[in-house]
Amino acid sequence: MLPTFMETCIPTQNVEQTCSACSPIYDATCQGENLPSPSMYCLTDSEVPVAYTRGFCSTCGVSDACMLSLGCPSGTAARLDTGSGDVNGNSDGSPTLLYCDESSPSWYAVIDSVTQPLSNAACRYP
Repeated sequence: MLPTFMETCIPTQNVEQTCSACSPIYDATCQGENLPSPSMYCLTDSEVPVAYTRGFCSTCGVSDACMLSLGCPSGTAARLDTGSGDVNGNSDGSPTLLYCDESSPSWYAVIDSVTQPLSNAACRYP
């Protein structure tokens, strides 16, 4: 007789919610380190790595937010398109909080404690 296996969910197990109304904000056109050239490139989302989370955003006061803490690897910096060209992330080099309210899917960046609308984000060199 073969044993029977049952799939169960452990009550203490956290099931991660994924973002649904908010589309990914990290620049999908980035080609990776040294591409298109060693003097000008942006890292792919897997090179960063980019990980979105969903839940309550205490910094922004949004109950159902899609969030990304953008911390760029050494040699690159957060470049954020706020609609009037690229701006840098936090001036102290700490990760920059990006968030989107799932009820009205617009992205924002909290840069040095100032919230700004956001249309694109990447880790770029230079």
